[in-house]
Amino acid sequence: MKVYIKKPWKEILIWGFVSPSVMYMFIEIYSKQIIIKLAITYLIIVYALAFLVWAIYFNYLILYDNRIVLKNRIYRFWSRTFMYQDIEKIMIKDDLGQYNYVYFQFVSNGKKSHKYLVSSIDHRHDLKQITEELLRKEINVEVSESVVARFFNDVN
Repeated sequence: MKVYIKKPWKEILIWGFVSPSVMYMFIEIYSKQIIIKLAITYLIIVYALAFLVWAIYFNYLILYDNRIVLKNRIYRFWSRTFMYQDIEKIMIKDDLGQYNYVYFQFVSNGKKSHKYLVSSIDHRHDLKQITEELLRKEINVEVSESVVARFFNDVN
């Protein structure tokens, strides 16, 4: 079993949630105007709700001898398991946007799965290792050219 997950403090969105919360505490302590407190409270609540929605993408991978498991870092109850013998192909792509997010899509029985965004792995170091491990297990892995150019060529 090999777990591919990066440290929580390397997540940009975690810092994006902690920083406004710390600023709110300072404003709450030192501000005397109620309108500023209400505005900041409103922004923190909106941001917290957006964070809870975005947290569905905090997925990481666990490779076992006979299966691959996608788990969510925030919503611990969520996981998805794919047995190696059922997988025809795994596609690793990044065409969901211009950010550093990579998704995995599994093809089983001729059907494509959902696109599972895996933002909680260290793309620079883990993607090549994951691909090599899957190829060793004789899984057909298709990696897009943009993922290869961005993450495979710069590995130190």
